[in-house]
This record gives sequence, C-alpha cells and structure tokens, in this order.
Amino acid sequence: MKPYRICKKCKNYNYNLESLKCDNCGYNITRAKIQETELKPKLSLKIKNEPIDIMYGFLKISKEIYLTQKDKFEKCFSDTDIDVYDDKKSYYIDVDLLSEEKREQLLSICQHNQPKYYIGRAGIGRQFFENNNHVSTIHAEFIRDNIKWCIMDHSKNGTYVNDKKIPPKKKHPIEPGNIIRLSNFSAGKDIIFV
Repeated sequence: MKPYRICKKCKNYNYNLESLKCDNCGYNITRAKIQETELKPKLSLKIKNEPIDIMYGFLKISKEIYLTQKDKFEKCFSDTDIDVYDDKKSYYIDVDLLSEEKREQLLSICQHNQPKYYIGRAGIGRQFFENNNHVSTIHAEFIRDNIKWCIMDHSKNGTYVNDKKIPPKKKHPIEPGNIIRLSNFSAGKDIIFV
C-alpha cells in the first residue's frame, strides 16, 4: 500500500505527497485528501475475456542514456529477474515486474521518463501475441491524455480501432467498449478497452 492524492480535475493518482501540483495536469492538489489503499490499476484491458490489469507499464530508456548510467542500471537490476526488450535504439523495461524498492530506484535514475503502456509481442498481453509474426514487438502504445486514453500505432502492420485502421504515430482517442486489433491478422485476440 502506498499513500496518494487523487487530482479532482483529471483523476490522476499522485504518489508524491510533497508535490503541490498534479503530476499529470498541474492542478493544485494541496486540498485533496491523502488516501492509503491498494494501488489501483491505471489501465484496464480484456483479451479473450481475460482481464489484464496494468499498474505501471513499461519504461523506455534510450541506449544512449543507458550506456551513460550503466553502473546505476546494473546495480538497480542486480539479482532481479526482469524482462528487458531491445529494439536496437531503446530498452523497454516491464516496471510491473520490479519490487517497489527497485521501481523507485529505476524511476529516480530516469527522472524525465515515465512508464508507458506498450502492447505487442513484448508488451502488455504478450502471452497472446508472442507467436504472431504480424504483431510487432512494441506494436502500439496507450497514452493518457488528461482524463482520456489514446492509442498510438508503432507497427508495420497497423492497429485497428473498431475495425478502422488508425494513422501511425498519431494519438487516437479510445473509449470504453472500443475493440482494438493489432494488425489485420490477430483475429480472435481483440482487445477490449474497459
């Protein structure tokens, strides 16, 4: 359990209690009541009717940053079984797999980087897509835009929302009940945004 304040404007969970403003929108949160309950998932999806709750997501670290602070990263990950995915330019670290202490260490090293929610063969729901060569390793990204969620396609084979292909590298708003398909060849493994 970790104490937090909920922003009245954007409903973001703020875990830095010393901050006077919301991490997401900058709204004054000094009057927001400090709460202490189980951490709530920030993104909720279903694949094949199986709920997939994501707490923290993935952290993308450029190889350049990694190499300049290699000793800090290696110390952070020593004795930790963690998935790190490599796309030739960046590393993607599954922050959900880290202990709270290791997660805090990692986030302190990468102060300007916040975890992101990637989906694909190496991202969220990877157990459903790991053998599908039409789904990219980092296929798409879920992005919180104020109080709404968006999806951004990073793939070669496209991402579909309600059977319509979305433009690559651009935020596309999604709403509860939207059906998301990674490539046209992942039928039967549709993602429902809850």
